[in-house]
Amino acid sequence: MGIETCLSMSEGMTVQTIDRAERAAKRRNKKIAQRYPLFAEQFATTVEAERKRLAEWQKEIDLSDRRRLEFNGAMRQRGDEWRLVVAGVVSAEEIATLDEKYERAFGRYDASYYPEFWWQQVKQHAPSYAHAHCPNLRYHDVRYWGSDGHCCTCGAPVRDWVGEMVAVQLVQLGLKHV
Repeated sequence: MGIETCLSMSEGMTVQTIDRAERAAKRRNKKIAQRYPLFAEQFATTVEAERKRLAEWQKEIDLSDRRRLEFNGAMRQRGDEWRLVVAGVVSAEEIATLDEKYERAFGRYDASYYPEFWWQQVKQHAPSYAHAHCPNLRYHDVRYWGSDGHCCTCGAPVRDWVGEMVAVQLVQLGLKHV
């Protein structure tokens, strides 16, 4: 690679990135020449085009990493809130045991299972809190859960709002005595 190539590349490009773009262009042009020998010159790519493609690809990777870190942070925060609820109900030894159980099962790097793990502990150790703070609280109605009779998220028994409304209306109309 000559000095002209280094000077023609944009500011901030490292020698490794330039070499990588050159190798990618060479590899792509070789494949094109094998597949389309008559059109190899028309379909050929340049080092600059490969450098741009690799830069875009790196931006997508960086964006994906940033989103994953943001997601893990949000999941860790939600799980920590539920962990505090459990910590208020059980002993410190039990919390240490539950922390160890989570670390063995899921590890500490991926937080996607963290809130679910602690939500299950909330359901087990603080069911009244789970019923009051259920993410599906608006669906605590027999119309959604049918004959199961309980919410599958928090385990709370669901109310038959429709049956209760009909009974109230019958009483109001004087058709049923309380």
